[in-house]
Amino acid sequence: LGANVLALRFTCRKVVFIGGVLSGLGFILSTFVEHFDLLYLTFAVITGLGYALSYSPCVVMVGLHFKKRRSLANGISVSGSGVGSFVVPNLIRWLLNLYGLPGCLLILGGLTLNVSVCALLIRPLSSYKKRQPELRYTELGVTKDAGFQQLLNTQICESLSGNNGQASRKESLSKNFSEFSSNELIPMASLQNIPQEELKDLTSSVCDCCKCCDRQKSSTNRSHKKTQKLFDWSLMSNPLFIIYALSCGFGNFAYPNVFLMLPAHAENNGQDRNTAALLVSIIGITDLIGRLFFGWFSDLKLMPRLLNRCSVMATFPALVTYAALYGLFAGSYMALISVMLADVLGVEKLSSAYGLVMLVMSVGLLPGPLICGQRTARYYWHWNYSFVLCGVLALIGSIPPLFEPCAKQYVDAREAKKINVKAVTKSLV
Repeated sequence: LGANVLALRFTCRKVVFIGGVLSGLGFILSTFVEHFDLLYLTFAVITGLGYALSYSPCVVMVGLHFKKRRSLANGISVSGSGVGSFVVPNLIRWLLNLYGLPGCLLILGGLTLNVSVCALLIRPLSSYKKRQPELRYTELGVTKDAGFQQLLNTQICESLSGNNGQASRKESLSKNFSEFSSNELIPMASLQNIPQEELKDLTSSVCDCCKCCDRQKSSTNRSHKKTQKLFDWSLMSNPLFIIYALSCGFGNFAYPNVFLMLPAHAENNGQDRNTAALLVSIIGITDLIGRLFFGWFSDLKLMPRLLNRCSVMATFPALVTYAALYGLFAGSYMALISVMLADVLGVEKLSSAYGLVMLVMSVGLLPGPLICGQRTARYYWHWNYSFVLCGVLALIGSIPPLFEPCAKQYVDAREAKKINVKAVTKSLV
């Protein structure tokens, strides 16, 4: 939630960069900790804060940069966690056996610092805009004289045309310059024969006009920044947002806890640790396939994205089959969250909506390890009940999106009513 607000205030690049530094710093500081209680500060708080600042703004940036292939782009961007789930468990086990816990944390901290390097590659949307072609003086048949160059400098045109609400000035300026550049009205030789003093006066008048427009434009931008909302709290009263927030909250209780429960459940059934870690790797690789496939399939629009998302619930008793199918369909769940929010609420509200959804998902994540952990399963119930609980909550999370059509009709009717009230009020005034 706070990461998206900070990204709007300080740009995504700065927030993600700081997040990468904090997450790497948390790992590195954990190597020097001798008491377990301090790990709550270094590993949990600092590293967790760094991950929170890094993840959410990156997902929002992908949603803002892409439109036609947004689902596929988002699937590719979040597929890194699938690769991590496939590679990291075996890597961590190998590092622990080779360097111990301090060395393992130090290496992981160095790898995590690369997030800050990737943050430097984040570019705003404005950097991808096409630049206007510069005016060529040779096409006008004139020499590149210093005074005449200043008069026909394309920066003057861009400065004037960039001022919103000044279309008439833009048209008149283009008309004036077209008259100057027309061979029928003014011979090119006459332009070159204009006295330098008169040319300087004419140039200074145009530049003064540009400065005036620039001041007005800068003041407008400053006022826009002051009035721009850093967070859209109206989402809290939007039924469409509430539906998906509840769905993600219940679904996120089940999704990450399976990574914690499945290896321990396999060990309790006689499997060795390497086999148990392999199950997590199977979830990771199928999760990667699911995110990429369902992201691509969703962009084809052969069926509603809502139906793709509700297919998350697939459970089988065999551990390997369960891991493969769970990772495959969970990949569609994670890949389409931000895409669904952009489709339902609009791209302009994606940052606030995704931040709030991450907040709700973290609330669903918090009690999971305490309720479904090994100690609870050992003393209060069997491991099977933990899986049943996750399955039931995930099923509950798949129910709210089914009411999206009703909520959309309600929101559309409410917006139409507001428009009618404004129209009546305006007519009375």
